Amino acid sequence: MTADRSDEATLDVAVEPRGEWSLVHVAGELDYTTVGGIRDELDAMLSAGQVRIALDLSSLEFCDSVGLGCFVGAWKRARKDGGELLLLRPAGHVQRMLKITGLDRFLSSTDEIPGDAPTGDADLTAAR
Repeated sequence: MTADRSDEATLDVAVEPRGEWSLVHVAGELDYTTVGGIRDELDAMLSAGQVRIALDLSSLEFCDSVGLGCFVGAWKRARKDGGELLLLRPAGHVQRMLKITGLDRFLSSTDEIPGDAPTGDADLTAAR
């Protein structure tokens, strides 16, 4: 039996510099089949000394425990290096998972990057 490719999860990741922050737009589905792309991107950024990262999750349609684990790993590494990882405008289902797991006490969620102009929908869409 051949797998139906239309059912495969996809994840798009795009990075936009925002002053001392790196804004990472994440769109699609984040699970064990797609986590490699964002994990590699975050690892490369952190290795290059970019330790102030905001993940724009407003277009994230699905996230499982593997995705949460990726966020926690990047958060730990950023903090260890004196930086910060923010979850920017996470969708309701992501907020719920953070609350249920207790990760909302560690992973900060916000509507905008500190010290930056508000990131309205037009700004985020234009950056993609």
